[in-house]
Amino acid sequence: MLYVVVWLENPTEEYPDGATVTEEKLVIFLMEEVIPRGHLTKENTAIGLATIEGHVNAAVDLYNYQKKTGCNDHPSPRGHNIRDVLNYYKTCEAQRMKEGMVNRSDCRLDDGYTEEQKTKLCRTWLTSGSYESLRTHADFLLGHSSLARGDTKRLLQYADMFTTILPGEGPTECRAVVIVSRESKTNKSGQRQYNAAIRSKDPVCCAVGAVALYLFHKWQGGGTGTQHEFPSFDHPRSWYNLYFLTASDSGKPMSYTTQARHLKNVLVSVGVESSKVTHITRGSGARLAEAAGADESDIRRTGHWNEDTMEKTYLGKLARGTMRALAGYPPQGGGFWIPRATIEPSEKLKETIFPEVESWITDLQSRENTDKAALAFLEMLQFLRIVLLQDAPVLIDLFPQSSAWNHPVFASLDFVEFKTKVLAAEKEAVDPAANSLRHVLPDLARLMETGFHGMNFRMTAMTAQLGSIDQRLSSLEGLMEHVSIHPTQSDQPASSHVVTMADPRETETPASGRCTAPVIHQYSLDRNLSDVESVWREFALGLPGRPAVRLLEATYKNKWRSNDAESRFYRKRRELYHAVTTIAKARKITSFGAARLLDEYACAESLTLDKLRIQLEEATRRLTEVTPTKSEATAAAHLETEATVETHMETNQRGIYIYLAFLCASRVEAGAESTWEE
Repeated sequence: MLYVVVWLENPTEEYPDGATVTEEKLVIFLMEEVIPRGHLTKENTAIGLATIEGHVNAAVDLYNYQKKTGCNDHPSPRGHNIRDVLNYYKTCEAQRMKEGMVNRSDCRLDDGYTEEQKTKLCRTWLTSGSYESLRTHADFLLGHSSLARGDTKRLLQYADMFTTILPGEGPTECRAVVIVSRESKTNKSGQRQYNAAIRSKDPVCCAVGAVALYLFHKWQGGGTGTQHEFPSFDHPRSWYNLYFLTASDSGKPMSYTTQARHLKNVLVSVGVESSKVTHITRGSGARLAEAAGADESDIRRTGHWNEDTMEKTYLGKLARGTMRALAGYPPQGGGFWIPRATIEPSEKLKETIFPEVESWITDLQSRENTDKAALAFLEMLQFLRIVLLQDAPVLIDLFPQSSAWNHPVFASLDFVEFKTKVLAAEKEAVDPAANSLRHVLPDLARLMETGFHGMNFRMTAMTAQLGSIDQRLSSLEGLMEHVSIHPTQSDQPASSHVVTMADPRETETPASGRCTAPVIHQYSLDRNLSDVESVWREFALGLPGRPAVRLLEATYKNKWRSNDAESRFYRKRRELYHAVTTIAKARKITSFGAARLLDEYACAESLTLDKLRIQLEEATRRLTEVTPTKSEATAAAHLETEATVETHMETNQRGIYIYLAFLCASRVEAGAESTWEE
């Protein structure tokens, strides 16, 4: 943007208004300044299309700022003339590459590394065990597992690292190492972007383990002394500016040249062909996540590609599906299981890794103004040293000659005893397929039980209907007998003879041995449910051993509700049912996926189930204010106006706007009946 500003700030006779951005000025800037100059660092090389588009984006950003401050009333500079310039340059660039016999390998679908090549890369770095190798190992896997950019990792500081527990991931407790980025190529506004990684099944390719081993080697060395001092947490200024990836000085970030050189050497050695170096993990990681079954929207959120307002503001900051897939687990969740993590090291053994942690935690907790970032970082180190101790027994057997194991801690009697237990746990571990089956069976049994209950209720309803039909047929038989006993008089015209039939529903003609009238099944909604997913499960499938509310409503209408209190409570729950089905339809996801989205939002906003329901009722009320008499354009403008004041609302009002986003600006008619279909 600076280049654009400098050029615009030189007024000419033709354009005396200086830095005011217009489309005409932007076209001249591109055609006379940007395109003719060529590549800045490569002589006799044309400038790339991406660079030109970057200048256009910078000019548009400057225009938007001027428009917002009221100093530019021109139309957007991104008009048809700019599009013509870009399209023309695309054509010229394609022709130039064809005539210049440019290597076409850049167009291959496999531009990057495969799963097998990723393992080879990691084995190469672990075999060496040098500080540079372990640093590149951590750099590569952190980028692969979290789809982080190269500059994100180079600019990563200790103060932007912490861990968080991800509940419900599987038998093993799941913690994610989270990194925060406030500056990157695509983030110039200081907005916080989150990337994260979880432990991998394979310790060779585990990003969390690689980070732990790198920091251990960085601060405690490989038996030759510490290369970098452990951070001091006396004051934020003493550690806030320390970088994760460093060459010699922790106060300075590692350069792009150093990062690229160490990575490229190993990429070439294992036969990886790619047009990218530090950026290679973004593309390859995304493709491997897709191949493993991760959802496209999850991959986009993980890599921060084209995020919308809802994803940035309301949804969870971590897209778990991609994290699971890249760590070797099923993307749908529930399969996080690491046998080596079942063996907990002793406190004495833990304190040999990062021994300064406990004293700093005690010191920080005793202060009046605690540095929360420091505590979060130290708690991450407590987790990382456990990971290191649990991964090391497996890695030492795989790479016994690596210099990474030269530290005395790996030769101590405590570690040798612990190593024996870890290797035994790995050897005796239950097969992952059997473990997955063990987790599937309870759900399968519950679904079968619910299905049988549903069949039972349907059969009861059918039996009741057959009994009613049988009673009506009996009434008709009695009526026909009455007509045959009292025939019509022959001297009366046929048109004047009328036979009055009693309503068969009012005829009291019970037959011996016939079916009785249907029995209404009474049911009381569970008041102890605390999340939307459980509420939806009670409605759609039924709780274990109990019927589905949806089936009761379809079979008995409102008769299954025993009293007025139950009816009022059902009407409250109906708001949640409607929200789930509407969100599922609008986002084209399953109903349970929609329920989980609502739960994540409620958790982020600290909302109880009832407070969430109240917000949804308010959102529905606001939607119904867009009356059918208004045009679609007016309705859309109404919703857009509502959304613009989002930042000025109270916290309890934000639910209204996330619901509007979920509905994708769809209109809900007042009093319209909802259909709840899976």
